[in-house]
Amino acid sequence: MSRAELVCVITGATGQIGTEIAMGMAKEGATLILPYRNEKKAKELQNSIKAKYPSTQLFMDPLDLSSLEAVKNYTELLSKRHPNLSILINNAATVPSTREETGDGIEVQFNTNVLVYVSMMVGLAKVLKSNTGSRVVNVASEYAGDFAFDDLQFKRRLYNKNAAYRQSKQMNRMVTYAAASTLFKDTSVTVNACHPGVVTSQLLTGLGFGHGFDSAAKGAQCPLFLALSTKIEGITGKYFVSCNEKNCPWQGNPDANVQLWEKCITYTKH
Repeated sequence: MSRAELVCVITGATGQIGTEIAMGMAKEGATLILPYRNEKKAKELQNSIKAKYPSTQLFMDPLDLSSLEAVKNYTELLSKRHPNLSILINNAATVPSTREETGDGIEVQFNTNVLVYVSMMVGLAKVLKSNTGSRVVNVASEYAGDFAFDDLQFKRRLYNKNAAYRQSKQMNRMVTYAAASTLFKDTSVTVNACHPGVVTSQLLTGLGFGHGFDSAAKGAQCPLFLALSTKIEGITGKYFVSCNEKNCPWQGNPDANVQLWEKCITYTKH
């Protein structure tokens, strides 16, 4: 895939890591599609990209990630508007301090951190499959665990923002493996997950931690590697840390991963 053919959609692009991912893709000459929740931050990002890479083709779209109907409709719009779309980077995440629900009655972390990833993959599958060598990058985390299939929304357990976040990040990896083995099986589309590092950010602060160890630019390196490197061609359903494949304890349980994937799809309205 030549650089001129790169058409990339990035969720969560106005965050610290997301901004650096967008900048990295712009540097490579990609057409950028950046759905946003905060108009002020989106305008600032647009101005920053255009100031550094003025020739970038840039599409800024308002999108309410708390509405799975809106996300589904958005994927349908993108498939029609950008038939050459070849890269999906799922990066959006949130960590509310108390348990909250969307208008659909879904716990917010499960919705934004997991179901939006699934909905974007499912909704854009057809256009991604139509472009040889397309890639899906799911930004996950080493800070993962606490998964309970019978309590995906913390209705049974007492809500804890960190536990809910860790569960969502485990699910990111699980749905990555499932998507690779089901939705994108026997296609040229690769689907991989990664840990971006520990970056000082609003998200890290929301989790109750102080400063991170990595710059936002370093945090963007692994997602950009998975989106762009020729070394990733044909590698799918894997987990990466610091641009290196790492064994994941949840990769070896395909039945559980597919079971979660199928459960998630029931929420997405596809």
